Amino acid sequence: MVKEGGKSMQEGKLKFRDIFDGDKIFEIPAYQRAYTWEEKQLTDFITDLKNQPKGKPYFFGTFLFHEAGKIDEYVKIYIVDGQQRLTTSNIFIKIILDYLEKFGNKKKKAFRRYIKDEEIYKLNTSNNDNSFFHTYIIDNNKPEDFDTKSQNRLYFAKSFFEKNLNNLSKDELEELLQTLENSFVLVHTVTSKSDAAQMFELINDRGRRLTDLEAIKSFLMYKISILLTNSEQILGDIENDFAKIYRKSEELEDKINEDQILTYYVITGLNWKGEEFREPKDFIKTVINSQRKDKKQVKLIKKITKDLKETFEIVGKIIDNQVNSSEIDDLFMLNRIANFYPLLITSFKYDENENKENYKEIASLAELYAFISLVAGKRADTGVKYFYEIARDFNGDFKDLSNKIKDIFKNNSWRIVSLFKENVPNIDYYDRVTKYVLFKYENCLRKKEGFPLLSKRVFFENDKRIKLSIEHINAKRAKNLKLTEDFKEKFLDNIGNLVIDTVASNAAKSNKEIKKKIAAYNLAPMMSHTEIESIEKEILKKEGSFNWNKLEDVQKFIEYRRDKIKKFIMKEWNYEHRARELD
Repeated sequence: MVKEGGKSMQEGKLKFRDIFDGDKIFEIPAYQRAYTWEEKQLTDFITDLKNQPKGKPYFFGTFLFHEAGKIDEYVKIYIVDGQQRLTTSNIFIKIILDYLEKFGNKKKKAFRRYIKDEEIYKLNTSNNDNSFFHTYIIDNNKPEDFDTKSQNRLYFAKSFFEKNLNNLSKDELEELLQTLENSFVLVHTVTSKSDAAQMFELINDRGRRLTDLEAIKSFLMYKISILLTNSEQILGDIENDFAKIYRKSEELEDKINEDQILTYYVITGLNWKGEEFREPKDFIKTVINSQRKDKKQVKLIKKITKDLKETFEIVGKIIDNQVNSSEIDDLFMLNRIANFYPLLITSFKYDENENKENYKEIASLAELYAFISLVAGKRADTGVKYFYEIARDFNGDFKDLSNKIKDIFKNNSWRIVSLFKENVPNIDYYDRVTKYVLFKYENCLRKKEGFPLLSKRVFFENDKRIKLSIEHINAKRAKNLKLTEDFKEKFLDNIGNLVIDTVASNAAKSNKEIKKKIAAYNLAPMMSHTEIESIEKEILKKEGSFNWNKLEDVQKFIEYRRDKIKKFIMKEWNYEHRARELD
């Protein structure tokens, strides 16, 4: 229920305490970022307050507020700029007031001013973290788990201040509180989304560094506010889209940088000619400003916002592998998916099949190229610009897109196929693809025997007990064999002498006499381990004798196994075979 009452927000140079006169409720809009501050920012915050000279006013920065009406006797204030500082201040003041209460100094007025007036919280985050903020930060309950990264950061901020304020005296706590309360701030207050967009762009164009994504949001909203007389509805749509973008960005932050996703959007969504995609923020501004008619600019801004949101959503689906594509898992295990995100994004977007078969085909060709070029010794970024170009030009014709990728293998100037064939026999312990090859070889053996395949989760497992490592079959310091320098150079680290193993199992087998080690492998859950005895029997049948205690026999074993793995590689990553399968 909206009632009359409550004073409007003051403007200009104010003391921090004046922001929080009793009838204000502050709210962080959903389109703003969730809480992002970590230890460095928190340390700077408290250090600045502690080191502020007495009697000298402390400048706490600029705030931009949007006065959004009245609820009962309270004025509702949206925080357009300054939400990180205000949230941190709220937590900081709450911890100080808690500690002062333990000294017998319960500051009821300060609590009602800054934290909570009866049942009314003075700060709302207005997103998924709001209930968490009130329940666990303000009301001092202990969470069992965190649903978002920002909740983790909020609770860390509370714990950080509890730890750093715990040993301070009553006088020191009051002095810190007074320093913050008496700090001066510059406040700008607007009453419409249009004014807020224009003011935010002006403040941040001249002030603090925004992320590229924040800068794009600010620019898009600013342009709408000056292009349209009645802009509130479209500004609301942009706010809603960016609220979803920020939530998705937070979900993905440990897996991919938001600036990368912004670049991928430009690569797939805008008509660049040279290297403009490397500066996505500037290029988006240039494209919009190049439209001469206001209506075209507005139409383009609406399209860019929707397409950018869709790009973030698709990247999330690719990373989560929602269509259960083994080809996508392979690209992650090969650590080469970054080069192909634009291609995968546009393939996913245009593939109307429920099971995304066309998208999976493109992912398979991408993995084929990535593996062959790596073994060929090419630089990691070889061909990336070409893949960006075909992603930019793609319009839904999957046959044409597939043929453009296959053309790479036919282009003799790249020489990736011939170099690949030359280098396959020389793959060793130090190659970037070795773990991946051994993993795929293991799964090939398991498939033949009808055993469950190892998953990507197993490949990336970090638990020390079951984490995969590369193990030498004939350990470097095996006690029963004296290794020659020639053997060490040509055979010791060759892929024929390598298997994948868990770290714990590897440590248990390490440096055992070779016969005991083979016995341990035969009891192992890895098919490539049990295959060792089969290879021994094959050599014995062919040569008439085999002895693990003879270096020349061990050498024969390594050569024999190397050739088996080579045949597997040439079949698994055979361009002609794979290309026919995909036609």
